[in-house]
Amino acid sequence: MSHPSGGYFTCTYEYHAPYTDAQGVSHVDKLHKSRLYSRTKKYTHDGLRWWYNDTFRPAVKRHVEEVFLRKINDGNTKGLKYSPFDENNLRIVGNPEWSANKPDGREISTL
Repeated sequence: MSHPSGGYFTCTYEYHAPYTDAQGVSHVDKLHKSRLYSRTKKYTHDGLRWWYNDTFRPAVKRHVEEVFLRKINDGNTKGLKYSPFDENNLRIVGNPEWSANKPDGREISTL
């Protein structure tokens, strides 16, 4: 079976961020959803699995910590306390995919 050259690996995730409000009541913020992608030299099933485990998942952690949690904690004026990143709160939307064309989302190399 021949595999195409070039293209992009991509995957969408949601992060369900637990937090405590000013009254000490626990909640879950389900508003953070993002699609990440990066270039690939060739599409293979093993390559997609490697990308998901070794590139995508660490990038999600950085993205949630640096873009979502830092921004929300820095701009927090309501006394909300968000918990640190926990992979158990990560939800993958659909499956990791290969695309011949540049997908919408954030490029992992820019994170």
